[in-house]
Amino acid sequence: MQMAAVDELETGQYEQIKEADRVDPVDQDRVPQSSHQQPHGSFVQLPGENVVLPQEVECVDACFDGHIRGQLRLTNYRLFFSAAEGEPHDIDIPIHSILKIDKKSQAENSYRLTIQSKQFLSVQFTVNKQEVKRKDLYQCLVKHAFPGEEGHVFAYEYRARKFKENGWEVYNFEREYSRMGALRENSKWRHSTLNKDFQHIDTYPEDLVVPASVPDEVIRKSSYFRSIGRVPVLSWLHPTNEASITRCSQPCVGLSKKRCEEDETMIAEIRKATTKSTHIYICDCRPSVNAHANKAKR
Repeated sequence: MQMAAVDELETGQYEQIKEADRVDPVDQDRVPQSSHQQPHGSFVQLPGENVVLPQEVECVDACFDGHIRGQLRLTNYRLFFSAAEGEPHDIDIPIHSILKIDKKSQAENSYRLTIQSKQFLSVQFTVNKQEVKRKDLYQCLVKHAFPGEEGHVFAYEYRARKFKENGWEVYNFEREYSRMGALRENSKWRHSTLNKDFQHIDTYPEDLVVPASVPDEVIRKSSYFRSIGRVPVLSWLHPTNEASITRCSQPCVGLSKKRCEEDETMIAEIRKATTKSTHIYICDCRPSVNAHANKAKR
């Protein structure tokens, strides 16, 4: 796609060269698709989005089959071209997806602004000098597309809808496991506080659910046989048939094929906790190459 715009008789160029900045994650559920043509009149400001500069421009695009006049809005999030009434499409480009901006004199009263995005979109706008606003479009675009400080990017200003609940309180350990029936009376599972203050397994939560028949001392010794101490603990329990999903890290078997009595006890008691099945299925989600490499390290 090719297009065009206008400024002063000077020639300017600004290019972003940091390779690490070439990828800009975008929340696909909250913001418009980048570098896409939008239906006419679809400009809707997001929470926290402010229009920095509106500018009348002329756009040239093969898809538009000629020069299309319209308004170019620069916001703290995007560059949005609204085609004049009756024209086919608008253009929406998040400013942090812009890779390069070229400014080139075109005529006595106009200049061309060429914008290249990280999605390989090339857009050209031609701006009439007599229609230029007090603020310079090129300078404003450079300032917002390539901010010198992280705090100036839109991600720090975006304000989505506020939630009534405190996100840190959405998950409640007792409520969740009680819902599954793991903490009811006569349950084959129990609440263990072995990891209080994260003193044994710093990558696990403080509250663990383990087979009721397994004492904390067995769990502690089993953790020595598991990578970074991650012993098998309950993640999900079916409230009716008592089928369970437990998660853990790899056992430290090594090339010498070491064994751990406490760890084997943990696995056996997990199987017994499901009375309606005599089997336990162990699924290794690692690629086989990783599994063999990790085994060699032990």
